[in-house]
Amino acid sequence: MYHESADYLAKLIHRADPRLEVVALKTPVALRSALPEIEILFAPQPPRDGWMAATKLRLIQLLGSGADHLLPSPDLPSSVDIAGVRGMFAPDVAEHALALMLAHSRRLVQIVEAQRAKRFESTPRPTLAGKQLAIVGYGEVGRRLARAALALDMTVVAVSRTGKHPKPDVQLLGVESLPAAICDAHYIVVAAPLTPATVKLIDGALMSRMRPDAFIINVARAGIVDEPALCEALTAGRLGGAALDVFADEPLPPDSPLWNVPRLLITPHVAGLGERYIERCIEALLANVSALASGTPRLGVIDRDVGY
Repeated sequence: MYHESADYLAKLIHRADPRLEVVALKTPVALRSALPEIEILFAPQPPRDGWMAATKLRLIQLLGSGADHLLPSPDLPSSVDIAGVRGMFAPDVAEHALALMLAHSRRLVQIVEAQRAKRFESTPRPTLAGKQLAIVGYGEVGRRLARAALALDMTVVAVSRTGKHPKPDVQLLGVESLPAAICDAHYIVVAAPLTPATVKLIDGALMSRMRPDAFIINVARAGIVDEPALCEALTAGRLGGAALDVFADEPLPPDSPLWNVPRLLITPHVAGLGERYIERCIEALLANVSALASGTPRLGVIDRDVGY
């Protein structure tokens, strides 16, 4: 177990399966020293390099769905499985994105502000029905969000790496058609993995093609959306608003300019932080430990070539 709270997490793992020998490693130095003996590494953010001594390593189990902090890792042996928890918290992330859409549509932030000021203001509120949603990334999160949006009578266009396997009532496009997908969308939700191909996928040039009332939501990875470009567009009034759950600098420091950007709603990286988060990640670890012992396929294995 490699984490600054490794002692606590190691206890949870041992409690879940007392048969396992769990070693708590809190520092990079401790990890490097122990690498020659490690068979399975459970870590939220393992290092990108320095794996030459990991001759016994068979599995790296991550606590999240993304591996952007680990890949590419040239000296990590190809025989080592990298497994995440992709899809496990998809309901949580999709619900969070939907909640942010509803909060914007129903002007809930303004209602809370009016309550604090003791103002009883009744003004018309827009609805999501009839609006267009563009989903960037059509994995488990994107598909769940699409179903919810369709149930609310929205129209949905989705963008995936390949654009294959379209679903009824959802226009599915390849990433090369991203500009066309977002140009008429009232809401754009980013739910794609961070890979070399998606770094700053949503940049200033793309934002300039969005509707002036478009609302951007990022529940994926900070690197996909160009933060400075987004701040500039919001400050200049070229976008209707945005909601970010992920940031280039986390925890977001008090002096970050993001706190003061107009029409920006900030949530503290909680979209996928579901109930029993750590316990469920440990359950995924134990399932893969059993799979290693039985020689059966591991769950959530990440394809190093595509990065997720």
